[in-house]
Amino acid sequence: MFTTPADQTGAPEPAISAFEPGTGTPVYRGHPLPRLLGTPFERVWGLLVDGAPTPGLPPAEPFNLPVRTGDVRVDVMSALAQLTPVWAYRPLGEVDARQAREDLARASVMALSFVAQSARGEDVPAVPQREVDLAATITERFLVRWRGEADPLAVQALNTYWLALAENGLSPSTRTARLAAEEGADAASCLAAAVAVASGPSSGGAGARALALVQRAERGG
Repeated sequence: MFTTPADQTGAPEPAISAFEPGTGTPVYRGHPLPRLLGTPFERVWGLLVDGAPTPGLPPAEPFNLPVRTGDVRVDVMSALAQLTPVWAYRPLGEVDARQAREDLARASVMALSFVAQSARGEDVPAVPQREVDLAATITERFLVRWRGEADPLAVQALNTYWLALAENGLSPSTRTARLAAEEGADAASCLAAAVAVASGPSSGGAGARALALVQRAERGG
């Protein structure tokens, strides 16, 4: 877990992400990644986006997966693109920072919801929203929506994996999202573009980094 030091007030804002010299350990906003283990993903999202863990990433709004193709990546890409007209998203160049942040948060957490819905498949009933709402964290909500339950070990493993993947500026998908944003696309379209070029869980080496973090956590107890 982590806290934001009070003496950082007025100090230069830390880089969104960096690597510790010598060890190569990822650092998010001045916090070495291993120290963030156990921190809910939504708080780390807030740290990266806002520079502070709160308010963080909000829960996903009820929104059924609009298209099922049998391919999770295609389902999520299509669903994200459809958020733009449904939620009247505007190009990032036409909205202020507050609105851009809100749009990004809503679309980001919906991407997780769409992944869970697609992965659950259509051969089993969808988990009722009232059961999803009982989950305490974004990771728990994801697992409940996907599997119908949030096993504590699965929550810990998935949350750790997400922390390792939370900021990977070198991946093709991240670069694509950044380019789309620079060209003025809306937040949901930027994420859809990122999903479109994602070739798999090892894209950009993020998967290997996540595995190394999990192994390090296991060795440390």
